[in-house]
Amino acid sequence: MASIGIDFGTSFCCVATCIDGKVEVISNELNSRLTPSYVAFTEDERLFGDSAQNQAPVNLKNTVYQIKRLIGRTNDDEAVQKYKQYWGFDVDVKDYHLQIPITFRNKKYRLRPEQIAAMLLEQMKQIAEEYLNKNVENACISVPVCYYEQQRNAIRDAGFIAGFKDVRLIDEPMAAAKAFAENRNMSDRHNVLIFDIGGGKFDAAIYVIEGSNVVQILTANGNPNFGGKKIDFDV
Repeated sequence: MASIGIDFGTSFCCVATCIDGKVEVISNELNSRLTPSYVAFTEDERLFGDSAQNQAPVNLKNTVYQIKRLIGRTNDDEAVQKYKQYWGFDVDVKDYHLQIPITFRNKKYRLRPEQIAAMLLEQMKQIAEEYLNKNVENACISVPVCYYEQQRNAIRDAGFIAGFKDVRLIDEPMAAAKAFAENRNMSDRHNVLIFDIGGGKFDAAIYVIEGSNVVQILTANGNPNFGGKKIDFDV
């Protein structure tokens, strides 16, 4: 039964699998390992990635992006109030749940952030299945270390909506620490500081690594509202 790893990012998503003990990051139909985290709805079709991002200026209300900032949050969340004034799409509230109103094939829908996230995860699933030529039922999805339980549960829900039978989460700095340990296989025990700067958030953590194993986590924290996009904007 095939399994994949998904880096579900604010700006980009990517998917990888392990073949013969080696991790392979899978390219999309444009031969790129990175797929922009965009979903767009038009009169004719639903678009993902680059095609969705490219048409965004002429279809703002129906192009959804940075969904990672919304998933698992409530309307009174400071981050939601801060960022929704900059998005081209609308964010409404119904029964205390965030909803995104869109028009698709001339019909109006109200989608929850989990549903949008599921569409991106399903796209990663399809990319992997086309590459592997087999069904993929299990996924390990990376999440910020600063995600609280409600956000983690929302990501799991999105994974199940996307069609995965088993969804597991891994903190993004932990994924980096495991890759660091595997690639170096250090003989002595070391304290390793991991910086994870994504498009929309920043995490830092200290792990104890011995050999090719992450032995212990000493501390971890992050800022969910500071990342590469903000650095680019400020600079």
